[in-house]
Amino acid sequence: FPSHDTMHVISILRETGCQGVMIGRGALRTPWIFRLAFDLLKMSVPDPSLLREPSTSDKLAMIRRHLALLESHHYSERQAIHMMKLRMGWYGKTIPNAKPLRESFRTAPSIRVMRDALSAFEQLQSSAKTLVDASYPLQTSLSKPGDRL
Repeated sequence: FPSHDTMHVISILRETGCQGVMIGRGALRTPWIFRLAFDLLKMSVPDPSLLREPSTSDKLAMIRRHLALLESHHYSERQAIHMMKLRMGWYGKTIPNAKPLRESFRTAPSIRVMRDALSAFEQLQSSAKTLVDASYPLQTSLSKPGDRL
């Protein structure tokens, strides 16, 4: 989780009074860094512990949108597939248990196959969440997701 990166953005903006900062390759792996930095800027006292990393579901939706944008911006399917294969290596590092998804993208011959792989992974994630939720029936409304009882 790039809280140190987002805090660096905030410290540069506040210390120098500059109007903007350049965010480089880190944005390729974590494109939500812009939203996180913006959320920190809105805080009177920036506290990265209050930020929420996008959920796996949010990240998968972002990948799906990235695919759609590649298609709609006149890339050939071959170019779009190549670009997503590269990006999936980065995105996958931020998604738990994503090795099968990364492998599916690496070997995908079409965007349709990539979309199918995303759908299958989403279903797998949903099934796993259902199993975890059923395993912890004593979870109270006071506990946070991911807390262990």
